[in-house]
Amino acid sequence: MKTEAKIKISLDILMTVFLIPQMGYHITGEWNHKWLGIILSNFFLLHHVLNWKWYKSIFKGKYSAVRIFRTAVNILLTVSMLGMVLSGIMLARDIFCFLPFRADSFARLMHMACTAWGFVFMSLHIGMHLNTAAGRIKKHKKISKPVIWIIRCIILGVSLYGMYAFVIREFEKRMFLTVQYAFFEFGEPLTGFLLDYTAILTLGAAISYYLLKLIYLLTKKV
Repeated sequence: MKTEAKIKISLDILMTVFLIPQMGYHITGEWNHKWLGIILSNFFLLHHVLNWKWYKSIFKGKYSAVRIFRTAVNILLTVSMLGMVLSGIMLARDIFCFLPFRADSFARLMHMACTAWGFVFMSLHIGMHLNTAAGRIKKHKKISKPVIWIIRCIILGVSLYGMYAFVIREFEKRMFLTVQYAFFEFGEPLTGFLLDYTAILTLGAAISYYLLKLIYLLTKKV
């Protein structure tokens, strides 16, 4: 694997690791939440610098169903992250007091929605790259069918729990702004929080991974 590819993969992992605790304002605390957000924003900027070739090719070539899906997820993720960063800056008045932004209710609602959508699109984005990762693993190491089925069952179990966590955490309410505030359970165990959000992330990645497989299968028959 090339050095650039290793850097991109490492950066993606770091962004995911940083995003999960950022979903819990009550877990990190106000000060840590703001500074972790600044670090995540810089990771996000670096990610796009490293992937600038993708933007150059976006208007080139034909668009298959798979490419449409991939491009849509990437663009929507980028828009969500930009909204998350901008609204975060508007809310962090103690750090960005030199900027002419106001921390109003619009910024708060924008931050809540963009954070929820960004997490969902991040999970879909991860799922899009699982097929490539799985191919590389199979290339260097043969995995028996029983092991493959065990992994599938584990993913299924975690994804089913992810559906439950998605509902309990009221993700859809934050995504579509049917609530004015994101309610957090202060004092909840860190392990429970991480388990829920990791399960939701796994759910989104699994949906994206198998949806792409289905699209490949359907378009191949046409």
